[in-house]
Amino acid sequence: MIRTILKRTLPVVILMVGFVIATRSGSLKLRAEEPQQSHACTAATLHGRYGSASSGLINNSSNPNDITVPAFVPFAEAAFFDFDAHGNISGASTPNFGGQIDPSATPIPATGSYTVDSSTCTGTLTINVSGGPSFHRNLIILDNAREIGFVSTDPGLVIAGSFKKQFSSTEEQ
Repeated sequence: MIRTILKRTLPVVILMVGFVIATRSGSLKLRAEEPQQSHACTAATLHGRYGSASSGLINNSSNPNDITVPAFVPFAEAAFFDFDAHGNISGASTPNFGGQIDPSATPIPATGSYTVDSSTCTGTLTINVSGGPSFHRNLIILDNAREIGFVSTDPGLVIAGSFKKQFSSTEEQ
């Protein structure tokens, strides 16, 4: 009876040992390898319309060195920007500064430019508000450019947010 059991189990044991040796040596691949993908970003990575939401605080003091809590006013903004894949943007925003929105002036048109660092998929953005100041942001490109995170880099602004792709490439407006 033991001989019968050994005769039936020995081939299975040999097969399992061979399988273990093959998988540890790397000669047997059980899963398909993912194709090599380029993770470089360029200005062309950003193209089409993105919606944006941001919030934070803005220093409302006339003294730029005043960094006390009462000097900062809440800020929120909803915007859209069209990235042209060549380093230029255009769009408009509706800002809320300290709980105030000027309905006669919104949405506020803006143009600007952006750069992209190909090795890190980060970049910079300059927004020129029509008839107003310019704002600067550092960018990080996320999720195959379906989202862009940002933080303001201007003194006196503590603002962060994100851009999200509004349309897929097949739906571009």
